[in-house]
Amino acid sequence: MKTVNSMLVIDDNEISCLLISKVIDYANFTNQLNTFQQAEEALSFLSNLVEHQPTKFPQVIFLDVNMPRMNGWAFLEFYEQFPASLIQDCKLFMLSASIDEEDRTKALNYKSVTDYIIKPITKNVLQELSSKYFQQQL
Repeated sequence: MKTVNSMLVIDDNEISCLLISKVIDYANFTNQLNTFQQAEEALSFLSNLVEHQPTKFPQVIFLDVNMPRMNGWAFLEFYEQFPASLIQDCKLFMLSASIDEEDRTKALNYKSVTDYIIKPITKNVLQELSSKYFQQQL
């Protein structure tokens, strides 16, 4: 499995965030992982990178769909305003426990969304993502 340099996990559920982090760590999927339980904090973090350290913009983002205050859809509206050169090099995966096909379709209509993933994230899911999206790039 390929290892990405940096990644973000944005999920309001503390236990879900912890489990995803543990799986990512166990699979050695990234060198640097940042987790956020609030989308606003993640946007602030990304804005700071854009402003001061654009070369450190993450290669992968796991974004939960359903979160309070700012959900994944609202996050995407702001996210897609970042420079195209940065977001095109980042693989953003929407995460959800929902198998609602409307959510999948809506997610994939955003130009910045790479894929829609049903939770839970497992080592096998990471291996599939690595094979499908990262073989040529890293």
